[in-house]
Amino acid sequence: MNELFSFHRIGILSQNTFLQNWKKDLRIFLCMMGGMTIWHLFRALLYGGYAPYYPVNFPVVITLICLASITFKKLANPSGGIMYLTLPASTFEKVLVSVFQVQVYYFLLVVVAGLLGYFFASYVFLPLFSFWHVDGVVSYIDCEHMGWLILMLTVGISAMLFASVYFVKRAFLWSLLLGIAVVFVTLWIDGAILSTKEDLSNYHFVLSHSAVKALFIMGCSFITLFFWFMTWLRLRETEV
Repeated sequence: MNELFSFHRIGILSQNTFLQNWKKDLRIFLCMMGGMTIWHLFRALLYGGYAPYYPVNFPVVITLICLASITFKKLANPSGGIMYLTLPASTFEKVLVSVFQVQVYYFLLVVVAGLLGYFFASYVFLPLFSFWHVDGVVSYIDCEHMGWLILMLTVGISAMLFASVYFVKRAFLWSLLLGIAVVFVTLWIDGAILSTKEDLSNYHFVLSHSAVKALFIMGCSFITLFFWFMTWLRLRETEV
């Protein structure tokens, strides 16, 4: 098979992936929306008042990490693994579709479900409990640090994606351990950058805030690309 990049093959593979998983994706969407609705409604009735809503919140992160850690679970099944490995697409195209699926498609799916859950709790169900004298669930949607959260989440998801193809059996457990390690490494890099900034300030050379941000972005990008490459390499070894 021609290993060159083909939009046609990517389109066919994406369509095949969607048709196989749309029922599961719908359940994920409805569960996330229902869970966030119940959570915000419970919080409003119990505590009352206003609070900011963060689109990239803890349930969203946990859901995405779990989805990424089982991306290649089909390889654990001999029949399913053979069927997937023999699909008419190159290894690069399979990895590219998987990356898009977990880091773009599922991200939007889960975030939108969470926002709809907040909407239903605030404007549909909460008025039914007006006798509780609850002012509201949230005052505004806080997107101030969303870019940084997405960047760090991308690093974590890329690590889970690699663990999913490398540790076929018990992928979630190994993915969790690897994710914890990646978090500690990322925090260590962040701390190293900050300490370097403080050390350099003693020599009257201060890194600007933009320089620190650039170093952090470069570090996260390097780690993400590394795990994407290792995912491609491992999947290629599996196919061979």
